[in-house]
Amino acid sequence: MKARADLELKRCCELINTIRKGILITRNIDKMLKGRPMYTAKVDEECNIWFYTKKNSEKIKHISKNNEVFLVYSNPSNNSFLTVRGCIVIDEDKENEKEFWNSTLKQWLPQGCEVADIVLLKVIPEEVEFWDGSTNKFTILFNLFYSFAEGEHYHASGHCN
Repeated sequence: MKARADLELKRCCELINTIRKGILITRNIDKMLKGRPMYTAKVDEECNIWFYTKKNSEKIKHISKNNEVFLVYSNPSNNSFLTVRGCIVIDEDKENEKEFWNSTLKQWLPQGCEVADIVLLKVIPEEVEFWDGSTNKFTILFNLFYSFAEGEHYHASGHCN
C-alpha cells in the first residue's frame, strides 16, 4: 500500500511541475477566502511546493494570521486537475531563493530574487487530490468495465496523503 501511495504522491508532484500555474487560496483577516494566481518555482523531493512573493504582499498578512492554505491546479487540455490542502511557511533563506530561481519568474519579479523584499513561501501538503483524465478513453472504459465486473466503484481520482 505504501508503494502505491508513494507512486500517487510522485504523480501529484509531476502534475504540479507540468501545470506550474495555480491558485493559492488563503483566509483574510475576516476569515474570508482569498485566491490569487501563483507560479510554482519548485516542487522538492518531499512534494513541498515553493513560490516567490514580496514581503509586504497581502498574502503574507493572511499567512501570519492563518497558515492553512489551499492550492488548485488545472490543465483542461489534458483533463488533469489537482487540489492541495496544507500549511504554508515563510522562508527567507537567500540560498534557497537563488537555487529555486528560474527565468520564467522574471515576468512577476523583474528585479530578480536578489531584492530584499522577496521571500519564498513553502507549502507543506497535508492532503492532495488529483483527477487525471489524460489516460486514453479506451483505458478509462476498460477500468470502468473492470470495476463493474468486480463489483467495485470506479474511481477516476487519486488521493495522496
